[in-house]
Amino acid sequence: MGVPLAARDGGIDERPNHTVYVDAFYIDKYEVTNGRYLQFVTETGHRTPQHPTDPGKSLWKGNMMPESITNLPVINVDWYDAEAYCQWAGRRLPTEAEWEKAAKGPNDWRFPWGDVEPTNEHLNFNQVWRGEATLVQVGIYEKGKSPYGVYDV
Repeated sequence: MGVPLAARDGGIDERPNHTVYVDAFYIDKYEVTNGRYLQFVTETGHRTPQHPTDPGKSLWKGNMMPESITNLPVINVDWYDAEAYCQWAGRRLPTEAEWEKAAKGPNDWRFPWGDVEPTNEHLNFNQVWRGEATLVQVGIYEKGKSPYGVYDV
C-alpha cells in the first residue's frame, strides 16, 4: 500500500509503498445513499448530515431529506457519523489497508480501473458545487469500479 517514492501522487505520509497483509473482509459494493442514511436517522435520532461551515451546501434541510436525493451518496458526515451509521448497520469502517485493497484489488494500480488517467466515464470529478446537481447516483460508473466490484472508491 502507499505510493512509490518517485510517484507524483500521494502525500509524504503515503511513502514509501510497502506490503501489508489484509485478512479477508466484506465491504459494501456501493456508497451509503441518503435514503439508507435516512433510515438510520429515523431509527436512531442521530443528527442529519449538515455542512460544517456553510449551511447552503447542505442537501438536507434540517431533519428533512428531499426525495430527489434518495439515491445520491450521503455527504457531510464526519468520522463519528460514519462510525455510528456502521454500528447501526451491523458493519464497521474499513481500515486504510482494507480500503486500498477494495479500491485496487490485487494490483498495484494508481486507480481502481488501472493506470489510465480518470475520465468522466470512470468517476464524477472536477465539479464546481451546484448543490444536488453536483452529485450522481451511486454505482453508475461501471468503468470505474474496482477489480472486486466496488463502486466509487
